[in-house]
Amino acid sequence: QISGGLQVVAFLVMGFWMLDMCVSFCTGFYQGGELVLRRRDIAIHYVRTWFLLDIGCVLADVLSGISWLVSSEDAGVHGAGLLRLGKIGRVLRVLGMIRMARFSRLLQQVMGQRVSEHLELIVEIVKLFFLILWVSHCTACLWFAFGYQVPSDTGHRWRDGWELGPIQYQYFTAFHWSVSQWSAAGSTDTSPRNTAEVALATF
Repeated sequence: QISGGLQVVAFLVMGFWMLDMCVSFCTGFYQGGELVLRRRDIAIHYVRTWFLLDIGCVLADVLSGISWLVSSEDAGVHGAGLLRLGKIGRVLRVLGMIRMARFSRLLQQVMGQRVSEHLELIVEIVKLFFLILWVSHCTACLWFAFGYQVPSDTGHRWRDGWELGPIQYQYFTAFHWSVSQWSAAGSTDTSPRNTAEVALATF
C-alpha cells in the first residue's frame, strides 16, 4: 500500500498514459515514405498497432488506483486482486516503452532538418542524461527486488538495517547504489551480502 507523495506520482503517471492515448490518436505516421496526417487513417493505424497495449496499461492503472482508494480493512480480497492487476499494468508499461524507439527516430529526423548543430548536440546530451537515469532506475528496481525477493544463501541481504526506513528512503538508497556503479570507484554504504547480490553487482 502506497500513500503520500508516491501515490501522487502514481496518479500522475496514470494521467500521463491517458494523455498519451489521446495524443496518439492525433499523431501522424510514415507510410511508404510519406507522412500520413488524416485523422481517420491515424486512428485506424493506432488501433491496429499500439492501442491494445496502451488500453491494457491504462485499465490496469485505473483498477490499481481504485484499489488504493478503496483498500482498507473491509476491502479484503478485492483490493488485493486489483493490486495484482496494477502489477500487470507495470509489465505492460515496460513493453510500451518500446514505442520510445519510434519517437526517437522521428525526433532525429526533425532535429536534422530544422535545428542547428549546437541545439542538436544539447538535445543529444539531455537524451543521454535521461537514458542514464532510466537505466539507473531499472537497475535500482532490480537491486531492490533482489534485497526482498531473491533467496539468500548467507542469511543476509543488502537491505539489512535499511528496511526500517520509509519506502522512499529504501528506493533512493537502491538508486544511490545503482548510480554509484557508473563510477570507477563505485563506493557506497550499500554492498552485496549474498551470492545473488554479488552476481548482480558483478554483471
